[in-house]
Amino acid sequence: MKFLILHFQNASKYPPLLNFIFELNKVGINFICITTGKRVENNNQDLIKYSTYGHLSFLVISLYNLIKNRPKTIMYFETYSSFPVFVYTFFFSWLFPHKIIVHFHEYETVEERKSVSFYYRLLSLIELKWILPRASWISHTNQDRLNFFLNDYPYLKMKNCQVLQNMPNQNWKKQNIESQSSEINLISKIVFAGSLGSESNLIKEFIVLVNTLKLNVSLDVFSGNIDSNSKEILQQQPWVKLHNPVEYSMLPGLFKNYDSGLILYSGISKNHVYSIPNKFFEYASSGLSVISTNKLQTLNTYLIREKVTFCELSEDFLFISGINSEKMNSEVELKKLIEFIKSNNENSIYRRS
Repeated sequence: MKFLILHFQNASKYPPLLNFIFELNKVGINFICITTGKRVENNNQDLIKYSTYGHLSFLVISLYNLIKNRPKTIMYFETYSSFPVFVYTFFFSWLFPHKIIVHFHEYETVEERKSVSFYYRLLSLIELKWILPRASWISHTNQDRLNFFLNDYPYLKMKNCQVLQNMPNQNWKKQNIESQSSEINLISKIVFAGSLGSESNLIKEFIVLVNTLKLNVSLDVFSGNIDSNSKEILQQQPWVKLHNPVEYSMLPGLFKNYDSGLILYSGISKNHVYSIPNKFFEYASSGLSVISTNKLQTLNTYLIREKVTFCELSEDFLFISGINSEKMNSEVELKKLIEFIKSNNENSIYRRS
C-alpha cells in the first residue's frame, strides 16, 4: 500500500473527502483511509476503516497501518488528524522515507487555535513546528484562506502551498439539467441541505425577504442538525417543510427537482466570510441557481471573476444564476494533487529493515 489518508472526523460526513476517494478509485491509486465514527453512506468502500473510540483508538489504528504498510505518501486532513503522522515521522522517517500532504477544510485564525482545549493546542504546536515545515504539500480551499495562512506562518515554503477547491464528482454533472432560472420571480421550489443554526445563519432574514417580496415559493430543508430555535422559526412558515437528511450520493438526484439552492451563512467568523461553501458548487453542478447571503467575500469575488450573473435581493441576499458548472469537476480540480501522489509513489524507494 503506497498511500494512506488520515481523517479524524467521520469521513462519510465530509463530501470533499468522498469526492477525493471517488477520483482515487477512478485512477486506480491503492489507498487506505483511517477515520472515526460509523459508516454513514451505504457503500462498499472497504478501504475506509472506521474507529469508534475516539482519539486513542484513532492513534493506535493509524500507527498500526502506518508501520504495517509503510506508505510512500501520507495525507491528513485538519489538525485533529495530525498526531499519528507526528509519531510515525519522528520515529520512522529515517527508516521509511515518505512525503506528507496536508489539507485544511477550514481556516482557523491564530487566536482561534489558542482558545481551544489543551490537547488541540498541543496538536497545533506539533503541527506548526514539526509537521508543516516537513510537508511537501499544504492546501486550503481558496486563495484568500491560503494567503491568511501564509501570513500567519511565513516560515512555510510558499512553493509547497496550493489551492484545492471542494468540487463535486462527475456523477453530479451526469444529472445536471442546466435549468438555472435567470430571474428570482421564476423560482418556485427552493432547497437547503445541511446543518442549520440560528447564530451562524440568516434564517429570520431570509423569511422576511420572501414575505416582503411576496415570492410564491416553497422551501424544503433536508437536515439532521437543526438547533431548536431555527426549527421553531421554520415550522411557523406554511411554505417551509423540514425533512430528514439525505445521503450525499443521493443529492444530485434530489436537487434536480428544484429551481434554486439556498446558502444562509451569516459570516460570523473569518472562516465563513472568506469561503465558497461546498453547497454553492453542489447546487450549481446540479443545474440550480443559488440564493446566497451577501456576507461571503470570497464567493462575491468569485462571482465577479467568473462573470456570473447575480443581483442583490436585499442588503443581506444575492440571487445568482448563469453559473458555468463545466469548471466544477473534482477530476479537474484534483488532477495536480493526484499526479503528485502518483509521481511520488512511482519514484520513491524504501530502505528496508
